[in-house]
Amino acid sequence: MRQQLTEVDLTTKMVEGTAQEAWELLKTEIREAVKKYVPTRLRRPRNRPNWMNRDILRALRRKRRVWRREKNRHRQLSTRRQRKS
Repeated sequence: MRQQLTEVDLTTKMVEGTAQEAWELLKTEIREAVKKYVPTRLRRPRNRPNWMNRDILRALRRKRRVWRREKNRHRQLSTRRQRKS
């Protein structure tokens, strides 16, 4: 990357234009070098650990669904008992 940036003759190109044009030229050269030499990688979501795969997430969702269902069922039963009393 350094070699590519040193090979570009920016001084002659920068003298001809304005400061804004020189900045745009420098920025373009740096961006092209970064695209060419810096590897990119997809990032994983940070809100879950690496060991938590799809099967574990499904089981967790099922557990939460069953828990909510049972919690609501117990609330309904206690409400019925209170109404009978």
